Amino acid sequence: GIAEAMESRAYGSGSRTSYEEYLFRLRDFVTLFLSSGILVSTIFGNVSGFTSFSYYPALEAKLTAQSIVFLALPVLFCGAVALVSSIWKINWFRARI
Repeated sequence: GIAEAMESRAYGSGSRTSYEEYLFRLRDFVTLFLSSGILVSTIFGNVSGFTSFSYYPALEAKLTAQSIVFLALPVLFCGAVALVSSIWKINWFRARI
């Protein structure tokens, strides 16, 4: 009886938890900017016709010099994100929720 009531109220389970607010720092703005660059270059390439894909009946891609440049832009942005994360020692697998 009493032991179960104390356990349900977490009596003796340690110190209380606290809420810590994380600030939006410069590296977060840089990561947001580079990620939005990936999105914008991908959408612009598809809308402008520099890149296009046909999924039916078979996967087909028209590769021109312009489409290769626009396909390389997201790769370069991803490389920049990786470089920034390695400089600032960001561990993406231990992200805070």
